[in-house]
Amino acid sequence: SRGAAEAVLVERDREVVAVIRANLAKTRLADRATVVPTDVFAWLERHARDGASPEGPRADGPATPPGAHRGGDGGATRRFDVVFSGPPQWQGLWSRSLAALDERAGALLAEDAVVIVQLDPREEADEPPVTRLRLDDRRRYGNVALRFYSVA
Repeated sequence: SRGAAEAVLVERDREVVAVIRANLAKTRLADRATVVPTDVFAWLERHARDGASPEGPRADGPATPPGAHRGGDGGATRRFDVVFSGPPQWQGLWSRSLAALDERAGALLAEDAVVIVQLDPREEADEPPVTRLRLDDRRRYGNVALRFYSVA
């Protein structure tokens, strides 16, 4: 999130949320971040359904301008330029999160968005098929693997 105009951080664990908020305050970045204390899959579904459509902003109301958020859930009617997904390892969550992002790419991602997914290299065999995202690069740094995707 360094250098970003704003960031939306979705985290289910309340203790981790408290640490994130403390770190944002300490680094004086709290005014540029929205921390959403919920399950990421529920948030993705809600944002894709209520916040945007594959065709663009919702037709039933004014679009929320960049930087503005409705309802405090960090989404409203906008699409994201960069998505970083770093789920807990060995729970099948990296492939589930990639599949969820792929399924909702039109509603969630800007046309030139970059999606970065972190996983343990031993989980690579669990890569789901994607149709709306294109794998552009794979990197490995010790026991961390990264996948870089763009909108297909």
